[in-house]
Amino acid sequence: RAAQRHAIDVAGALHRLPAFQHVGADPLGIARPRVAIAATAALVAADPLAGPEVELHHVVELLLVTGVVAFLFLHGSLFAILGISVPLHRAYSLAAGTVVFALCIALTWYTRRSIAELWLENSPLTNGGIGTIWVRSWHVPATVLLTAAWLLWDMNVILGRAQSAAAAVWLVLAVVAGAAVRLGINAFARGTHDIGSAPDAAEMHAIRVRSRRLTVPRVATSAVFVMLSLSFLVEAVGGRLYAWLATQSGGAVLKGTFSIAVTLIIAWVLWELIRSTIDRYLPEDEESAPMAFDGEGGEGAPATRAETLLPLLRAFLQFVLVVLVTLTTLSTLGVEIGPLLAGAGVIGLAVGFGAQKLVQDVISGIFFLVDDAFRTGEYIETAGMRGTVEKISVRSLRLRHHLGPVQTIPYSEMATVKNHSRDYIIMKLPFRLPFDTDIEKVRKIIKRIGQDMLKDPELGPGFLAPLKSQGVLEMDDSALVLRMKFTAKPGEQWVIRREAYRRVRDALRDEGIEFAHRRVTVHLPPDASSANKEQVVGAAALEAGAPDAPPDKDRGDQR
Repeated sequence: RAAQRHAIDVAGALHRLPAFQHVGADPLGIARPRVAIAATAALVAADPLAGPEVELHHVVELLLVTGVVAFLFLHGSLFAILGISVPLHRAYSLAAGTVVFALCIALTWYTRRSIAELWLENSPLTNGGIGTIWVRSWHVPATVLLTAAWLLWDMNVILGRAQSAAAAVWLVLAVVAGAAVRLGINAFARGTHDIGSAPDAAEMHAIRVRSRRLTVPRVATSAVFVMLSLSFLVEAVGGRLYAWLATQSGGAVLKGTFSIAVTLIIAWVLWELIRSTIDRYLPEDEESAPMAFDGEGGEGAPATRAETLLPLLRAFLQFVLVVLVTLTTLSTLGVEIGPLLAGAGVIGLAVGFGAQKLVQDVISGIFFLVDDAFRTGEYIETAGMRGTVEKISVRSLRLRHHLGPVQTIPYSEMATVKNHSRDYIIMKLPFRLPFDTDIEKVRKIIKRIGQDMLKDPELGPGFLAPLKSQGVLEMDDSALVLRMKFTAKPGEQWVIRREAYRRVRDALRDEGIEFAHRRVTVHLPPDASSANKEQVVGAAALEAGAPDAPPDKDRGDQR
């Protein structure tokens, strides 16, 4: 540690010598580094070697930093002190560049597995497929890039093009910086998840949502670094891009690019404000929460009115922003947007007259939403179909039937809407008993069952009014038709109905009361033949709705 401090002090003293402040002594015109920076970098790189455990990658890092220091320091400052000729200076630059690029390639292959694992750990969404193959083989394109930059460096040093030679180095640095920024965005999307363990379903959903929201920064930063890399590449091959940008036409292009970039940044900031404001009133798992179904109508609380309308508002504002950004970008590029707006108006009139059904769908949907006729997650019946509202769009409604099929209904086809998920649901359950049944006894049994279900910890919270008997509803040819009813919260009626039928059946069976079955009594003359008996009994059974079957010989001619 003391040796490092003394070396840095000596480097600072050397840095203040006049020879190290001389600017014009560098034949290639590349910016001179300072001794203090070079010495500090070398000593910091050597710091791991002072520890008790020396690993191979520490040695490689030290060799790499030492090579970079020798190249940058000796290339600028030492030649300025010694006054060595230009040919010797170029020869040394070629040799030093060879050493540095070779060390970079060696370090790339040495750290290929550790960097690939670091990238995969910070990018949980990159699991399998081409993405994983690309990450695990990153060292191959990196080697190609370093080799190309190496060749460009040598070519430009030989030709004496200092700016192009520097562009070859900046090309590598731009690619490395772009990859580092991309890794940082992936790590931010990963959040606080421990990289040492695999994320569960909830964490993967949160990572996926954050990653999707960072799409614009990811694309924007990637575009910036790609443009920088391409500009450095053009300059490195002798394209004189920077000289062209200094001209009037190049300045106009640069100004237009800057204006478009500012427009995109402002639009993205506005969109993030809109999205974050709207998402504050929406459930976090709105996009991936599975919708559970039970019985006929499904379970789960339906969405509020805000949760139903805000996604539509968000989509509309996103469309408006995209249109405005597109028109602004075209105007910046010199395109006249007046004729485009006039053409869009003509197309809108044509659509309005030629697609009246579409206009009717949109207008009908607006009035349905204003009337709050249905919300996402509610169970409704409309246009001869029924199901849970799964998605609401501008033109149509998507229902999920309780058996699974998806039904898409245009708003104009919906004359009326029956909503099973509002306020309360009254379920009336008929059942049939023999004529000689004690009605009062049945009433008490049903009342007792209703009180027991009301005390049930699972079923009780779903009741608004307990199960009770309504007495005899009607009498048909073969039985008394009784009815019981209860009032439940929307979505809970299906489970309560199933349990009510089960408990009533078991209680009546324990009391010796059987349900009445539909029967058909056929009186036949004693001298009727067997064929005539079967024909008459089959016709009577068919008329009564029972399956056609031969008479039961054990029960005579009654059925």
